[in-house]
Amino acid sequence: MNTLFECLPYVAALSSVLVVAALNVYLRLSGEEGTLLFPSGRAYPEVEVNAARFSPPSPIVEQPAPVEEFRKAA
Repeated sequence: MNTLFECLPYVAALSSVLVVAALNVYLRLSGEEGTLLFPSGRAYPEVEVNAARFSPPSPIVEQPAPVEEFRKAA
């Protein structure tokens, strides 16, 4: 019984490692590349950056207050 209690922490720690390894093996066999344990040697794909997307916003033009609507609401 003592042997069981001594080995139980090892089983608990190794079970999570085995699950992650099994998941990565499954992903690799199903055609997935660049998974956690089996990184690919290929370079990252190029990403086009739209410069207009990162331009500063245009200044806000202040609109005159709708005084007539406020007067009717009061």
